[in-house]
Amino acid sequence: MKNKTSFLIGSILIIFSLFSSCKKQTVADATITVTVSETKNGNLFYAKTSGIAADQITEVGFVWSASANPDKSNAFVFINKTVTTGFSYEVLSGLADKATYYVSAYYIDKDLNVHYALPISFAAKGTAGLQIRPDVGSYTWDDEVAVEVVGTHDLDIKYIKVRIDALVSLVPTKIADHKIYFNVPRSITKKVNRLSIEYFGQESDSMNLILKSPSILDKFKVAARDNEIITIAGDYFNPDKNKNLVMIGGNIAEIVSSSKTALNVRVAVPEYSFLSEISVTTGENLTAKTSERSKFYKHFVDMGSFPGEERGWGIALSLNDKLYVGLGKGPITGGQKDLYEYTPSSNTWKKMADFPGGATWAVRGFAANNKIYVVLLSLDSRYTRDVYMFDPGTNLWTKVAPYPSSSAFISNPSTFSYGNYGYLFGGNASEPGYIAPLGQVLRYDASNNTWKFLPTFPGSPRSAATTMRIGDKIYVMGGSTYGYNGLPNYPRDCWEFDLPTEKWKRIADLAAGVGGSNSFSFGLNGKGYVGGGYYTSDSRTNFVYEYNPATDSYTKVDNIIDAIAVYAEAAVVNNKAYIVFGDFDNSNSNPASKSFIQFVP
Repeated sequence: MKNKTSFLIGSILIIFSLFSSCKKQTVADATITVTVSETKNGNLFYAKTSGIAADQITEVGFVWSASANPDKSNAFVFINKTVTTGFSYEVLSGLADKATYYVSAYYIDKDLNVHYALPISFAAKGTAGLQIRPDVGSYTWDDEVAVEVVGTHDLDIKYIKVRIDALVSLVPTKIADHKIYFNVPRSITKKVNRLSIEYFGQESDSMNLILKSPSILDKFKVAARDNEIITIAGDYFNPDKNKNLVMIGGNIAEIVSSSKTALNVRVAVPEYSFLSEISVTTGENLTAKTSERSKFYKHFVDMGSFPGEERGWGIALSLNDKLYVGLGKGPITGGQKDLYEYTPSSNTWKKMADFPGGATWAVRGFAANNKIYVVLLSLDSRYTRDVYMFDPGTNLWTKVAPYPSSSAFISNPSTFSYGNYGYLFGGNASEPGYIAPLGQVLRYDASNNTWKFLPTFPGSPRSAATTMRIGDKIYVMGGSTYGYNGLPNYPRDCWEFDLPTEKWKRIADLAAGVGGSNSFSFGLNGKGYVGGGYYTSDSRTNFVYEYNPATDSYTKVDNIIDAIAVYAEAAVVNNKAYIVFGDFDNSNSNPASKSFIQFVP
């Protein structure tokens, strides 16, 4: 036990001896002296060692502060670049005029002992501080900024602070060639900021640090749905997402992530679809706004564009999980004869055989017996009662029996189908110089290529009525008639047509704001939807209403923000509704577009 105790004590003594030999000794030594004099711009310190050769010294310098006993642990320190027995340093920053300071010089010997001169006091002349050269550049967050310092000697990074608006204090990243470098902090949010450099506790003159304004890609716009994440492309965004503010439709949008060139933002559509500019604010007087309005959808989905020429008065019919779109009249080349097949499962278009009868202007259509039937209203600028059948399986067109009529042709009828039957409802009986609305109902039997007159519609005769199928019932809504003054009237009454019994029943009138003429309409999931159309001779609606047969009532569900408000066509494929063609209004002599929109309840 005694031997163990002796070994432990001996070990402690050895460790203590080693520690003592490495410890720096602080020595007040008359072999180094310091003096102070005034210069034009501050005070000059001068020191001289004696009794020790330069090769026995590892470091020399000065320490100074407002305290009576400055040393390296509590004062400003200047380390001379070279070891010499005589050295000086001019203090150009940090000395207040007529204030009392204390300065000492020091050297460190080869045994790492620190030798200080006896400190002396002096009344400072007062320094002007650093002078920094104004910068005309502008920056964005995280950029490296170089501030040039003029009229001074070498700088010590330990005593430099970069100040921005007196609120932000930064340590430089480096110093080189009389330049102080730092990175623009993400916390500043003003376009123009006051920048200064503090050295030895004294602030320099100031300059403007200007932030670049954010920019959004030229002609940037999107079409997005509620809760979808979009990427706003541009430049000079704050990489800290919480320092950016994105406004869409008057509401603050959630920023998911950010970089200098992109903001990922979650779209919020609280109630109805809308058009809106997008603005990005990164700070005070730092805002960018898109030059074009973007589309933000609640129930619609932008599916791109119909591949053919823009048009109106064409067909859009559903058959065997496909959509058949085409014909009609376009503003560029007039009557159209092309037909396209759309496959929703692959989101692809395929051009089918052109209509063989010439360029169509206005047509109606229905699907029956696994075929597409096109009822011609005008062809090559002439009116006709011809009907053609298109077989998607063979990609062939066949002319079938024309519809019967006592007039030369019928304009603006409505069509629908059920099983092997196609129906032609209402329209205007047209003769040269004469037009009259009809209340007739014609049924086409695809199994034997014949037409039959059904009992007359019990409501007032009309054309351009909105029709949609829900289950085994057809709903006929609104339409237009002509009064004694020759101007159209827009009835608001609505009717239910039971397909198995072919009986009519009056239902609730169109709600205010629902367009009943030249609207698009469809049935989906047990409810009906009516969008756009006219309700007076000079007023159209930009709304979509849902009709509930169970309650015989209407509810507004969305706004229309695309060119489908009038003269559009709609069809349902696999419980998804598609709307094509149309226009915003009837201001053009030939309303037309390439719109292709999906509706999701």
